[in-house]
Amino acid sequence: MRDKVDVDPRVFDPTFYLAHYPDVADSGEDPETHYMTKGWREGKDPSAHFSTTEYLQRYPDIRAADINPFVHFVRHGYDEGRRTGLSASASADIAGRLSVLLAHEATPPEMTEREPPATPEELAALLMGSRQFSSSHFARQTGARGSRAELVARYLDTPPGRRPAASPDFDPGFYRRTYLSDAPEGDPLIDWVLRGQALGHYPNALRAEADTRLIRTRAGIDRRHYLWSLGTKPVHADTVRDYVLHGAPLGAEPRQRFDGDFLRDTYMRRAGISCAPYAYFLRNRQRQWMFQDIHELAAAYQALSEVEAFDPGCYSALAGIDPERIDPLLHYILRGVQRGLPTSPDFHTGFYLATYRDLQAARVNPLLHFWRHGRHEGRRAVPPTKALPRRKLSTPGGKRATPGRPRAIVVSHEASFTGAPIVALNIARALSATHDVITWLGKTGPLTPDFAEVSTRMIMEFPPVLTGVSLLEEMRAEGGIDFAVVNSAISGATLEPLKLAGIPALLLVHDFANYVYPRGSLSRMVLNADISVFPAQIVADAVADEMSHMGLATLPGTMRIAHQGYNGTGRSDSAAITPRAIRERLGLTDRPDVRILFGGGWVQPRKGVDLFLQAAARLAQDPGQEWRFIWVGGNYRPDDDMIVSAYLADQVAKSGLADRFAFFEEQPDLESFWEVADVFFLSSRLDPFPNIALDALMRDVPVVCFQGATGIAELTDRFGFCVRAVPFCDSAAAAEEISALGAGLSGVHAEFRSRRSDLEIAFSFETYVARLIGFAEEARRSAAEQAQLRTMLLERPPAELAAAAATVPEWAHLARSGSPEVRAATVAAMLVNGGPIGALRIGAGEPVEREVPASGHVMLAPPRDAPVPPGAWMLHVHAPDADALAALVAAEMLPEAALVVVTSPRGALEVPEGVRSLADPCFDAFDGLAAAMEAYSSTHVSHADLSLGTAGPAAWSFDPAFVGSVLAGDRPGFAAAVPDCGPGYLPRSALERLGGELPESPVAPLFAGLFEAARMARFLEESRPAYVALRAGLEPRAATALRALMFARACDADGALTLLCPDQEVGLVEEIDVGLRHGVPEVRPRGVQGALQPLVIAMRSESPASFMAAAARLWRGLRQVRP
Repeated sequence: MRDKVDVDPRVFDPTFYLAHYPDVADSGEDPETHYMTKGWREGKDPSAHFSTTEYLQRYPDIRAADINPFVHFVRHGYDEGRRTGLSASASADIAGRLSVLLAHEATPPEMTEREPPATPEELAALLMGSRQFSSSHFARQTGARGSRAELVARYLDTPPGRRPAASPDFDPGFYRRTYLSDAPEGDPLIDWVLRGQALGHYPNALRAEADTRLIRTRAGIDRRHYLWSLGTKPVHADTVRDYVLHGAPLGAEPRQRFDGDFLRDTYMRRAGISCAPYAYFLRNRQRQWMFQDIHELAAAYQALSEVEAFDPGCYSALAGIDPERIDPLLHYILRGVQRGLPTSPDFHTGFYLATYRDLQAARVNPLLHFWRHGRHEGRRAVPPTKALPRRKLSTPGGKRATPGRPRAIVVSHEASFTGAPIVALNIARALSATHDVITWLGKTGPLTPDFAEVSTRMIMEFPPVLTGVSLLEEMRAEGGIDFAVVNSAISGATLEPLKLAGIPALLLVHDFANYVYPRGSLSRMVLNADISVFPAQIVADAVADEMSHMGLATLPGTMRIAHQGYNGTGRSDSAAITPRAIRERLGLTDRPDVRILFGGGWVQPRKGVDLFLQAAARLAQDPGQEWRFIWVGGNYRPDDDMIVSAYLADQVAKSGLADRFAFFEEQPDLESFWEVADVFFLSSRLDPFPNIALDALMRDVPVVCFQGATGIAELTDRFGFCVRAVPFCDSAAAAEEISALGAGLSGVHAEFRSRRSDLEIAFSFETYVARLIGFAEEARRSAAEQAQLRTMLLERPPAELAAAAATVPEWAHLARSGSPEVRAATVAAMLVNGGPIGALRIGAGEPVEREVPASGHVMLAPPRDAPVPPGAWMLHVHAPDADALAALVAAEMLPEAALVVVTSPRGALEVPEGVRSLADPCFDAFDGLAAAMEAYSSTHVSHADLSLGTAGPAAWSFDPAFVGSVLAGDRPGFAAAVPDCGPGYLPRSALERLGGELPESPVAPLFAGLFEAARMARFLEESRPAYVALRAGLEPRAATALRALMFARACDADGALTLLCPDQEVGLVEEIDVGLRHGVPEVRPRGVQGALQPLVIAMRSESPASFMAAAARLWRGLRQVRP
């Protein structure tokens, strides 16, 4: 264990002082006296934990008063909350240790500047290994065929000025303009390979623009400090853009206390990342291993020095480092936390982060958190299997294995007598008729003996991942495992070991994504499972909505619907209440004519006990029938629960239900309650497919529930005689249906008798498990395909695998560990299942590269740098005021190649020379576009509404390279960009005017892109009346979303649409033809933007049906949004 180090900054450290200031040691003077009298004026520090210079710089009042900063801090500053930093000497010591660590780590060759190759063969070899040379893209651009080596040779044989883009990610025109203005004859791709990637150059304008926007929106930069650190005249007036494109490669810093060189050396070069360091920092600043300079790292190091749960020897052995050369604690802070490594037998980083998800988004070292807070809060630092002998992880079950029988695993997070474990037990029972069953329990419980009775083997804990993988591989070696059934999201922790062991996994989703946290975790499980089975469409829709919010444009092809079988458990021997006792409790000993309404579940807001009571209060006033009411479930504690129970008790009293209503605690079984119940009211606000409702139906008790709250409502079409669904949370409507059922109960019971066989077949558990076995066969095929891909990926260099995994949004990864195995499993699952990932080409012996789609409707933009013909392009800019236009001018976005025409609600604005401004006010951007086209002519027109911003696709309207590329192409019709809708939506009033249906005629074009002027003019003339009728009351961004839909629909009808698909991190769609990889915006609004993306995917299809299906989905998303 490490010795504890005193890190109190108020303590003078004479040992430190003498060691770091030899002049004081040589003088023989008392170190503390020297500091107090002279040392502080010389900038010396009293300890490693107090910086004299920083304290004086941070607090001008102390500097002006000429006070000894250390004395002030001890007497006053500490209590006032003033801060200080580490001694510069301590930071220098950590810098030395860091340089040793970095010297022992491999850096990809492309992240170091290289001399030009001496021979053509050496140059060809460099391009062969570069990810920015895409064989498929180059072949598509040139029509050439051949091996990768032959295509590279063809590229090099082409004169530099005529070489096409060799990758969809690399724009040679942008690169030449930005980085080779002094050497325009040079080859951009070769410059990138030799030095550009190492310097942090950008391969295309879209990535640079994304980082510019990221810095501008998240933090901005200190202009004065940046210009001082740059030391030369900036290239761009926009300081952020200048830093991203030019300042960062020169080593300029965006603000004080940020060290870009530190980030490059510590993180970026070893990972092969080329971008502005500040943008990289902002993307990762919430990570526990991210630091912005050596001083911040040194502070973390000093803080962790106090932690006794760090064992250097133990950690070094696990991390595979030599502690004599590399500092173990420093390695842990920077690398070990990323890998989730244990620091000692007493602390496991990966387990701690996985168990306490509140820490995953907190920028705090997990070990330090545990030492200072977690252990005092009772948080566990190691997996529960720490003290469990390995041989006890797996124990024999109650059944003997049958040679030659298929084997299946059933996973349950626990063995309690509750819903999900009961489902898992019944699955295991049904499977045991045809399979040898291995039961895997997260925790034991009262059902453990029942599981053991039907199992040949039992796994008794969820062990650490690698232990679980080892155990599963041993079992596979014994006799194979056909598939695993992972029952419920809470058992999803087993997906990682199952996937890494190559076992096909069926995930049974019994939960609404709305209340599974953190957000996106259920979608991640569904994307990585081989098949996911939902008990009802509403449960699948909740996951689909979450995926849409997370940025997915299309759903994976692995989602299946199967109504869950009935989990009857019969009467318990420990049942303590009889039907007579229940009636006595309600005062109904001799009153068989009184109806009884039954509800049940744990007392909490989600179960809707308050809604049950509201319906009960209405039924109590029913003149035709007399009712009593019972609720069975735990957690009703009116004496000490002031959050829910006390208010329910008050509601009972004030509703006049005190003598009609009874709460019952949890019961070992509900048989007695079903005997007395007449109607069951499922009052839950959210309840996926509760077994208690099936329990009611199998005992001839009709059910009333809420639409949009439960999958049980989906049974009304088939079993409407006994299942009634009323509007969401409408207790009055529920009371009416309950009353109607009570009045016609004899007819309902007669229908139950005639439909008994239908109910038994529909909810037969054997039928349900048979369907699961069928799904398992699909899962096996998917797993086999993924296994082949994983093998190929693991054979590739780590940098290529990391680059492939980086095309998957982080939230969708199988796990956080970032190990090669997890990355390969994630990429394989996304490719096979249809998850969010870039289109990749994986070939034996060749670099993993992006696949370029072949489509008449899809083009990667810009493919080349072509000039704009004179008179071909008019750019219409609608500016809400002079300030918006001035900002555009200051950003140097107005292109010289275009005829720029400005309209505004304020009439004529002051514009630069060469720009036209219309005198008449145009209060709507649509009207402004029409006016501009009437006043001036061109063959093509772009349209930009500054009230919606100029970021994202709208920026293309100002880009001559984009316009020139489109005009030089041979594709017909429009080049349309998808708008970033932002947070606006259609108000309900607008939807009511539309009557809930799409208008027959298009409304208006989307406000970004390049359009044929003649087609645009015709479109404006035809759509103007409809637009004028609809635009009243529409928020601008909401109107933009609807215009985009209508215009895209019109274009798709005659095949005139060309989609431009950039590679950009935020909010845009890439490679639409295959529907893969979608960037995840930092804030994704509900409904509109997520629903727009599948619409864009459908545009590529020639089938009107696919387009209209996507349009309908968007419309549903718009309709669900409240004003």
